Amino acid sequence: MSNEEHPKRKPLMTWLELLVVLTIVGMLIALLLPAQHSSCPSRSPQWQCASRMKQLCLALHTYHDAHQSLPPAYTVDAEGKPLHSWRVLVLPYLEADDLYRQIRLDEPWDSEYNRQFHDQMPGVFACPAASLKKDETTCQLVTGPETYFPGAECRTWDDMEGNKADILLLVEVKSPCCWMAPGDMSTERLGTVGVTSNQKVTLTVITKAVPTLSWPTARSNLSSTAMC
Repeated sequence: MSNEEHPKRKPLMTWLELLVVLTIVGMLIALLLPAQHSSCPSRSPQWQCASRMKQLCLALHTYHDAHQSLPPAYTVDAEGKPLHSWRVLVLPYLEADDLYRQIRLDEPWDSEYNRQFHDQMPGVFACPAASLKKDETTCQLVTGPETYFPGAECRTWDDMEGNKADILLLVEVKSPCCWMAPGDMSTERLGTVGVTSNQKVTLTVITKAVPTLSWPTARSNLSSTAMC
């Protein structure tokens, strides 16, 4: 056996070359991931709107559990003048209790004092698919005598008769309003007026039913639905 040393083999790749390759691979992955995310339906603005609407629907259920009734569509003063939207009343159930405690519920939503809270709207009221100001929302209740939200009156889930599996609760509309303002979509407007640019309500969350609502007519104004 020869005592001569065998010549050392040249490594296939130096550490520097390996580092360059890993860097290139990392850059390619970083470029591909955004494209995959943008093409995923679950990341689309409309999916995000639906997710936020479900959060609001859950807040309504939680409010009902705490108060044994749903919130009114709006509160009123002694003379019956609207003061605040239901969106203010559900704040404690949207992890915004601190904001709720600062608002003066005995003053109108647009009083000199309460105006300071207009631009503190929780993000859950903002649909990513809409172009909104800091104090604007397109999320509205479906209101009317034959709904769970007739106005300043509070109702429970058991107050409605008929098929309670198809009630319209929440809609995303084209024309935004201040999130603290009493402003919602009546069943009459929903059934007869196109409220978005394509003459459709952009998104509706459905749970519990409105038996007297003209559902075929209303459905013609809906572009998509989601179960709550």
